[in-house]
Amino acid sequence: MISLTELPREVFYLPCDRNSDRCLVMRADDPDNKEVVLFISEMNQDADVAVARQVDTAVVTDRNGLASLAHAILEVAMGLYPPDEREGGAVPEMNGDGP
Repeated sequence: MISLTELPREVFYLPCDRNSDRCLVMRADDPDNKEVVLFISEMNQDADVAVARQVDTAVVTDRNGLASLAHAILEVAMGLYPPDEREGGAVPEMNGDGP
């Protein structure tokens, strides 16, 4: 079980496109490897604020929930217009993911 009152050493974070201080964070440091935690956080904050944000916004899910979320996100992402290269968006073909 992941403790929401402790800070992890490593996380995955997705910065917000509209607020450079906000991000979506995923923790996958469960010692039993049974759950992950998703929460909203701020980029530049002290440890006490980070723990408070984690506790206030955490969504804990297991393998099935995370897989369902991943499939839903992929389906929505594939339906979005590709980013304009001039805007600095990610271009998968330029990262070795293209044909």
